[in-house]
Amino acid sequence: MWDKGLIGTDDFKARAAYFNAWGFDDPESFKADYDKISKYMTDDISGINAFMNDLVSEGLAHIDEETNGIIMDFTDIEDAAMKFKGGVGSEWFRNMFGKADEYGGFGAFVSSEDEAIMKTEELQNQLTDAKLKYGDMLSAGADAEVLQK
Repeated sequence: MWDKGLIGTDDFKARAAYFNAWGFDDPESFKADYDKISKYMTDDISGINAFMNDLVSEGLAHIDEETNGIIMDFTDIEDAAMKFKGGVGSEWFRNMFGKADEYGGFGAFVSSEDEAIMKTEELQNQLTDAKLKYGDMLSAGADAEVLQK
């Protein structure tokens, strides 16, 4: 769109606002935002690697010396998006973690403390349900050795 001069379309404006921290949809903002994030938008893992490296270099994450994994150092994804590269669209920023997940990066990523609490409660409920089903199966005569395999 940009390269063809189609800057007045709804699609262009939606994409420009998606990249921008403040939702601006003008061509100048799009160009500035695209220039700072285009290196992350690749068809392979190189963009995700660059994104993760920049999270570390900007103090939003660190590398765990024991596992060599990347640990996020923020609790609010909206705030982190505002700090990353001087501000990027929060939805774009969140979607980069989804893209990382496609490469096996963040199966347990949460974007806020409230979401972490909800996911923890959900997992606790799933564990309780599994324990109840296990007990029911044992009561019904299932072999404990077989169930543990």
